[in-house]
Amino acid sequence: MARFFRAHKRLPLDVSDPKAGFNDLIFHRLTTDSWKLLERFCIDKEFVKLFVSAVCSEVRWAKNLKVLAVDAESDIDRACASLRELSGSAAVAKPTHGSGTVLFLKRSPSEEEIMRFVREASKSYYYVSRESQYKNLDPKIIVEEDLSQNGKAPCDFKFFCARGEVLFCQVDTDRFTDHRRLLVSPNFDPIDVKYMYEHPDEPVEKPENFEQMLKIARHLSKYFYFSRVDLYSIQGETYFSELTFAPEGGAGSLSNEEFGVSMLHRIRSLQTGKMGEAAVG
Repeated sequence: MARFFRAHKRLPLDVSDPKAGFNDLIFHRLTTDSWKLLERFCIDKEFVKLFVSAVCSEVRWAKNLKVLAVDAESDIDRACASLRELSGSAAVAKPTHGSGTVLFLKRSPSEEEIMRFVREASKSYYYVSRESQYKNLDPKIIVEEDLSQNGKAPCDFKFFCARGEVLFCQVDTDRFTDHRRLLVSPNFDPIDVKYMYEHPDEPVEKPENFEQMLKIARHLSKYFYFSRVDLYSIQGETYFSELTFAPEGGAGSLSNEEFGVSMLHRIRSLQTGKMGEAAVG
């Protein structure tokens, strides 16, 4: 509640309120803990790759190098030792059961940085953020190949979808240095709305495989009431990143609240007749 109020300077609205936006929908889902089994499965960054490999053969993803359990004190020492062995290699480590925390092993992190990361990753993100989609997930660290190009993380293309329809795409640039964000339509037309971050100073080029990314986002999202399909474009190839069901935990401020209202109206309109669910998921 406090995060929502700080971001939006108001209390959450009931999703039936005509002034409610998609952030109110996210807050509703987080507080009612009404996640479907497939959503809970796909929240885990290790398991979601099993789902994607089963339903979409067109997309690639970063290779898994290791998966490390961190749910006991003895696991923490073993995880730190495993990450020290990979220090300096082209790999990244992240929790499978949360978001935001990343360790770039190519930068040869110090012992202290590794321990801090593992301690953070061992926590339940449900108790840290009270985001119910993380409730009861086993704490693990997944180590993947680093997809960075020339020392820079690839651009993120995050497709906000409802039942197989793409609503808009969020393009994140320079996430770990000078984070900027642009929203674009499915036609890649810029949307004049800021979502937490300033727009990039330079125009964002439409990737040559954007149509393929749209197709993949539509395919992966058709199983869900509302989802964000995160993809990368790397040298014309489409790579899967993750599925997100509560972007920014509902605390993503918009420069124009009417945009959020219109998106919620679209989300709700797309439910009737889609996979037997017409109410809020």
